Amino acid sequence: SESIKWSNMLLSTDGFLKLILTVSGKDMTHFADQWISRNGVTSFNCSFNYIRKKNIVELKLIQEPPKGYQKFIGPMSVVIQEFDGCFDHNIQIEETTVTYELPCHSKIRKAKRRKIPLSHGQEIEIDVSSLDVEVPVLWIKIDHEMLWLCVINIQQPDTVWQNTLNYERDAIAQLKSIEALKGFPSLTTQSVLKDAIMNENFYYNVRIKAASVLSHVLCDLCMSGNGGSPDVLITIYRQLFCVSAYSHVNLVKDNDFTNFASYMLQKSLPAHITSVRNSHSHCPREVLSFIMDVIKYSNNESNQYSDGYYRSALIDALCCYVTPPVAVLQPNEADFGRNPLILLQPDVQIVLQEVVKSLNIDKVLPSYKYCVTVSCLKAVRVLQHMGHIPSSSELFKQYSEAGNYIDIRRTSLECIVDIVQVDENESDFVYLLNVIEDNREIPSIRLLILNSLTSKPPFTRRSESSLNTLTLVERLWKVICSEFSSDSRLRIAAVELYNSLYGHLTPTCVPQGLGMVINLKERVARSNVVSPISKDIELEDIVPSPLLISSTHEMDVSAKGSLPDETTSLPDSSQLLKVPRIKLKISSPESREWSPYSLEEEEGKPKHKKHKIDKQQKKKHKRKKHKHKDN
Repeated sequence: SESIKWSNMLLSTDGFLKLILTVSGKDMTHFADQWISRNGVTSFNCSFNYIRKKNIVELKLIQEPPKGYQKFIGPMSVVIQEFDGCFDHNIQIEETTVTYELPCHSKIRKAKRRKIPLSHGQEIEIDVSSLDVEVPVLWIKIDHEMLWLCVINIQQPDTVWQNTLNYERDAIAQLKSIEALKGFPSLTTQSVLKDAIMNENFYYNVRIKAASVLSHVLCDLCMSGNGGSPDVLITIYRQLFCVSAYSHVNLVKDNDFTNFASYMLQKSLPAHITSVRNSHSHCPREVLSFIMDVIKYSNNESNQYSDGYYRSALIDALCCYVTPPVAVLQPNEADFGRNPLILLQPDVQIVLQEVVKSLNIDKVLPSYKYCVTVSCLKAVRVLQHMGHIPSSSELFKQYSEAGNYIDIRRTSLECIVDIVQVDENESDFVYLLNVIEDNREIPSIRLLILNSLTSKPPFTRRSESSLNTLTLVERLWKVICSEFSSDSRLRIAAVELYNSLYGHLTPTCVPQGLGMVINLKERVARSNVVSPISKDIELEDIVPSPLLISSTHEMDVSAKGSLPDETTSLPDSSQLLKVPRIKLKISSPESREWSPYSLEEEEGKPKHKKHKIDKQQKKKHKRKKHKHKDN
């Protein structure tokens, strides 16, 4: 009764589209077919050109739909920021390549500075001396309200992107302009990004993104020899968070995290500073001195918030500083016995000592969620991966054992997975498989290992590896078919791992002939083992004739195939009557009714049904004879 009551209240997609057609008169069939029934995202490449004679903006839009998907058809909004204001336009897209002529409302006036009204209503004064005075268009935005699922790439000069970053107050437009400025490394771009970081009115994610792109721009400038150094970012950090911006000692202010935007920028800047590389692909030594001063003078006594994540970010910055060694010196054995760190470079020694100290301090005074320990473990793995210290998983195995905090265990297991992928260590791989098969382990840890091995497989089907063994295949199949039968997430993750290792084909470690081939036409599963015997095997070829004659009534053998053991000893005549009844069902691989195991033994049934039927027929025949004689 309840279902009948609510049946009229349910609305399907077709019913909703019909309701729209009835109320508004608009047919939404094509819209539903494109955005509800189909998938895929369209990409647009846009460019514009100003035609002075007609005073119009020629907008060219090229649509690149993915393979197998339909093109985009529908309206699109275009916003053009001109000298005299911001103007909206609506265009209708129906073809893959279209060109639109949009009217321009501003006139060309030669002036160094102008007051320009923006889209948010504010009027600002812009220096237009660096712009092309022949073009009264500052920038263009397409689908600025993000009404459609699409990717839009606008080709504009670097000056246009710089103006968008400086004067546009839309955070999405600013992020797009920062990403576009990555392809224009120059001193002007460096200055614009620096101003964006220093501007406290900008959204904090925009400032962090500008710091990230500025590090890439500085790297490109260093590589090309056009200037650029990490001193630019260091100066920004000093001006914002140090006591004096011009002192030789990097004396940091006491931590004050009451301003959330300032805290997020302060936490992210050290990693961007250490990611800058010179022409030799190394981070300058003064960067390490700066980071060590920040760690040394960081004081959190008067701060009401914890500095665990901030100290974790500083450890990550040290981790970003490490680069592969140029050469390794071989010291004397006596010197190495007295000081094991003698193999390391001086700067790497400083990094390793700070990591070990922070790791030990976090045991006594644990940070929130042991975030400092997590960063230290990642730093140790980076030092191993770069070749500064020997690659070993003993430390990570200790932290991955049950009883440690879950984040520490996850990080340690991810480091072990990375060791397995790089070094192909069999003992570590077996350790991970044992954790996966341990039913006492929590499912999230087992799922993490499976997903990590899938994203970082130790080998692939086409590569040769000592880890690719038949034992691994059997263990994975056992896990998929039996261990994870009650947990769908773990089973799917195990299947994905198997697919990343072996694909859809038979593993190369499996000997040829052990698989099964399914003939879909005949609907028969056959073994890949090819029988060396082409003809059908007769019964006399398997069972010795004396045994066959002596046990005619006690043994019924009817088969075509081969027995696994052909050396059968002949029993005595006294034992022939005590031989249990045995049914042998043997067939060659060419038979449809083939079974790999076809030997069945039955006791307590001395005679076959066929013999029973023959006796009954004989009794009936005798009765008919007696009746005939009586008649």
